[in-house]
Amino acid sequence: MMFCFWFCADYQFNDAMCKLTPFVQGVSVAASVFTFLMIAFDRYKAIVFPTEPRMTLKAMRKTLVGVWICAVAISTPQIFVNNIEVYRKGSESLHVCYEQWPDEPYKQSYTVMLLTVVYIIPLLSVLYLYGRIFHRMMFKPGPRTGGNLASNRNKCTGAVSKKRVRVIKMLITVVVLFALSWLPLYTVWMLLDFGNLSAETDAFIHVNVFPFVHWFALSNSCVNPIVYGLFNSNIRKNIRSALSLKERNGHSNMKSGVRVATLSPEEGKTSRSTTPTMRTRQTVLVEETRL
Repeated sequence: MMFCFWFCADYQFNDAMCKLTPFVQGVSVAASVFTFLMIAFDRYKAIVFPTEPRMTLKAMRKTLVGVWICAVAISTPQIFVNNIEVYRKGSESLHVCYEQWPDEPYKQSYTVMLLTVVYIIPLLSVLYLYGRIFHRMMFKPGPRTGGNLASNRNKCTGAVSKKRVRVIKMLITVVVLFALSWLPLYTVWMLLDFGNLSAETDAFIHVNVFPFVHWFALSNSCVNPIVYGLFNSNIRKNIRSALSLKERNGHSNMKSGVRVATLSPEEGKTSRSTTPTMRTRQTVLVEETRL
């Protein structure tokens, strides 16, 4: 599924890197996808079942260990099937790293397994979990904060409703990015393994198409934090405050040579008022992930 090239003359070093690099890449990708799934499950539990106790620190550690164990198990075959073949031309040698399976059905089965376990199952699971969250936030009343039911409904149609819509937009964006970023790579893999392509077409895809779709798929891991930041008003507000404070301190430093970082009374009141005391997990999560 992947070709790597080294020009180093040390065969043992090249062979070790040939086995280690695809393995590390596979572990990183699988761990990222499984962590993405666990985050979705945690949000589902927090919003759909807000009265249930939160996951304990011990349970979180076990979940993380399970994520990495599954990622290592899925990627372990890469250690055994990736090997070096040396091509010599005069005094120069080209070390080519590629997968050498005992038989073609083994390779095809492994590709289908990766497609199912690392793409289809996580995608369908996240769609189900976020679908339940969408239903809960759109069709269920929010937590009552006092007063009569009419006033709470009015609040729901105002600020709280906007927060919910923003959270839903963020969830949809994350799912769509995950689906679109990984689909081209798995499509190429399936095409290479099941398409019965000619040698020329196979070489063209490996040289010109595969590097791009591979990069595009891996970029999903770094895009998600950016999405969370863009859709979180608290993060954006803190960045603006930090930039504004830095600018004010810069002007103060230019004038007096003394840099003092202080918070205004309004900023202090705002920071204290966001303490999530006596609020349900559902309310806290919605506020933390709002625009």
